[in-house]
Amino acid sequence: MFKTEYIYEILSGLLSNEGYKHFISVVSNFVRKYNWPKSIIVSSGTNATKFWSADEIKELTHQFFEWSLVKGKFDNLNKIPESYLSYYFSQILISFVANRIKEEQQKAGLSFEKCRELVISICKEDYISNTIEGKDYVFTNSFSKEDLKPLEDIENALTYLSKIPIKESTKHFKPLVKIAIEDVFNSIETPISLNKLTIAVFSLFDQKSFNILETKEESIAIEEISMTSIKYDKIIQSF
Repeated sequence: MFKTEYIYEILSGLLSNEGYKHFISVVSNFVRKYNWPKSIIVSSGTNATKFWSADEIKELTHQFFEWSLVKGKFDNLNKIPESYLSYYFSQILISFVANRIKEEQQKAGLSFEKCRELVISICKEDYISNTIEGKDYVFTNSFSKEDLKPLEDIENALTYLSKIPIKESTKHFKPLVKIAIEDVFNSIETPISLNKLTIAVFSLFDQKSFNILETKEESIAIEEISMTSIKYDKIIQSF
């Protein structure tokens, strides 16, 4: 997750070298975790291999910053409670990637945006929703704020869930999304925010049959990344 201290650096317009490396590192982790395809990079200068290079991770991060600034996504960061800030910032990144996938009009497999639509639809049909402190939560039964478990406990439980394969012959995704939602609730046994549920459900799908590009298991050598290579440094520093 993004550290709030470096998010505050963005707000102050004084992004440090350590802060820059941190954002590159977290974006790299998201890429590996969700197996994002290289097509989300706007430029066509990516290499032909299925692995993400350090330069491609940097390029994605720069484009994320540029998109967020142009769209005004950072304008309200100073109004977000500190306890929610890291999650909110992560959602901006997820929105950027979902937007890029939509722009590429990928037809194969299940996109994050389509998964989100199905999760919302299924939750309206089969689950109970409740708004707590401005966030939408869902669960199998009636619940209140006291029923919520720490996010760390939920994430730990979700790490043990099995992947659900999506094959090229799959035409209808809704039944699979239903199964994924059931798996999540059977694992955590607690209310979960709608956004977190969507992320958890999408991460359960194995779409290797669509040749979605995967990343190297090895960590990107973040310490080798130099501030001199920041493409949008003036934009980032303009806060």
